[in-house]
Amino acid sequence: MWSEGFASEERASRPDGISLAVAALGGVVLAGAAIAVEVVLSVDVAAWEMSARGGSWLLGLISLGLGFAGPYAAIRISRNPRRADEQKLRRVGRIAAVALTVAALALAWLLLIHSQRPLTTVK
Repeated sequence: MWSEGFASEERASRPDGISLAVAALGGVVLAGAAIAVEVVLSVDVAAWEMSARGGSWLLGLISLGLGFAGPYAAIRISRNPRRADEQKLRRVGRIAAVALTVAALALAWLLLIHSQRPLTTVK
């Protein structure tokens, strides 16, 4: 028990490499951009669905839910107590990877919902 705690402290105190710092920073930037696009697209799809004549309130609510899946996943994974002894950059990279994955899946669903809009022609 004592040796496990000591070993985890030793792993956490090791310096991080520059490549890990660049990868973590790149992951954070990419995840942040994906989450921003996800939220904006979900609000757009939800607004159109809830205000259009042929729109569906259910699809609008689903779109809003999908829009906040990425931020929710990032918050949930960052509060994981089992990873408290992990190095900071590895933890940040893991949070970015999870948030990016969830945001990409939510964006795919949002784009599918968005593509179902009827085309309007201007006469």
